[in-house]
Amino acid sequence: MKTNFKHLFLTIICIAFATVSFAQKSKKDNGVGVAGDANSSTMTVKQAKKYYKVDSKKFLQDWNLIIHGGATVPFTDLRSYDWFRQTKKPSELQWDAGIGLTKMFNSAFGLNIDYTLGKVSGRTVEKGGFAEDRQYWKQIGFDQPVYFKTSIFHMACLSAYIDWMGIGMGYNSYIKSKITGKPVKARRFAVYTKLGLGFWRGSSQIYNVKDDKPIANNQYTRGFTNKFTEVVFPLAMGMKFKVTKMFDIGVESQFVFMNSDKLDAFNFTGSNTNGKVVNSLSKINRDAFADVSIQFIYKFGRIGAQKEHVEWVNPLAFIMADQKTEKKKDELKDTDGDGVLDILDKEPTTPEGYAVDAHGVTLDSDKDGCPDTKDPEPFSSPAFEIVDCKM
Repeated sequence: MKTNFKHLFLTIICIAFATVSFAQKSKKDNGVGVAGDANSSTMTVKQAKKYYKVDSKKFLQDWNLIIHGGATVPFTDLRSYDWFRQTKKPSELQWDAGIGLTKMFNSAFGLNIDYTLGKVSGRTVEKGGFAEDRQYWKQIGFDQPVYFKTSIFHMACLSAYIDWMGIGMGYNSYIKSKITGKPVKARRFAVYTKLGLGFWRGSSQIYNVKDDKPIANNQYTRGFTNKFTEVVFPLAMGMKFKVTKMFDIGVESQFVFMNSDKLDAFNFTGSNTNGKVVNSLSKINRDAFADVSIQFIYKFGRIGAQKEHVEWVNPLAFIMADQKTEKKKDELKDTDGDGVLDILDKEPTTPEGYAVDAHGVTLDSDKDGCPDTKDPEPFSSPAFEIVDCKM
């Protein structure tokens, strides 16, 4: 046993040394500039397009069209358990689907508008769960297990959109890029949050589980139709993956808080007919429901926009793409030695010793054609002829 342990220990040490050596070799081999020059850490615009696939002189795509579909579960007074749901008929898993549009202002923040339709259903149970769950329908005054079901509802929401991966997540990547000489890797995964305000429109009805007949006299809204419009507060968390430059796919979980207790057609009062206090399973006198959906996302932008979407482009990539290349050594030369660089010198071949102005032009103060350096009278009147110019 001891011998096997020693062999295992030596094997681990050998693997560790091999890993460190390989890492050091990789760092040494990769220690070149992102432009392929060992003495350079800057890029040209052409090289930036190659590595980051962005053009600092064109707009990026900034719109997302989202098609989504999934399942809803209730968080109401009438439901089976706190977290698990009944799937046998009448099932608490119902469907929803919708379409949304997101305008991204940068890689992190945007504004989303969404329209969803679907159904919500919840039921009480006689078996399973805790005693609280099994006896709840009796405590609230029903003589048998019941369930509620909504008609097809319509919900429209306006939400703030935050991509958490797009907020300052690239600084270490930028530092690593400067150290290794490799470009910043493009991001392909996002975690986001949506928080908003909207309206929900639909109707709800309570039925007996045994025979699916509606409960009599359970209407509570004006006109006894159980149709109502309610303010809702959606809160969503999701993650998505970049599939191509044009399409993304994601998964989103959303919790919708209602501003009333009407979703399950049961207006909870806090006590039954016998005066015994009963606590609502929803814990508060406000109904809610949740949904989990698959998101299919099409990205687009203005006419002429480049193919990359602003949400997936690291802002640091634009900073690096827009850097100017280092000046060539030839551009820093002063061929005639007059103190003015060739790139700024209007007379790069001024004779040695001649006085020049800030643009490298030979000084001739009196404009008589004789440079000041050779002119015995550099400030003579132009009315007099040149007598002696020592050219």
